[in-house]
Amino acid sequence: MSETTIPSHVPGTSIDEQAERLLGRRDESGPIGLIINQPAETGFRCPVHSADPTVDPLETLHWSEYNATLWCELCDRDYPSTLCCPDLATAMSVFFRTVDEAIARDREQR
Repeated sequence: MSETTIPSHVPGTSIDEQAERLLGRRDESGPIGLIINQPAETGFRCPVHSADPTVDPLETLHWSEYNATLWCELCDRDYPSTLCCPDLATAMSVFFRTVDEAIARDREQR
């Protein structure tokens, strides 16, 4: 197994070359990029802080700049949204949709 090099990190930002390569950056321009609900409003929770009653997910969990990921400001990490789903059925649906979108994006780039 190859050793993974973690890039230097600036707090409050995410640097994830693998997420960018596999998933791409979220398009924040135009009506498609308009954020109507925060992740916690649709049931998503940070996988690390979900059981902590002192953490308000509305204040700490945000859409990441990478597709299919969420950013927790307490962890200062991006998580695949499937790890943050409220239930298994939603996680499976999100996972398969993410894979479909990644394959389609790869085909467009070729």
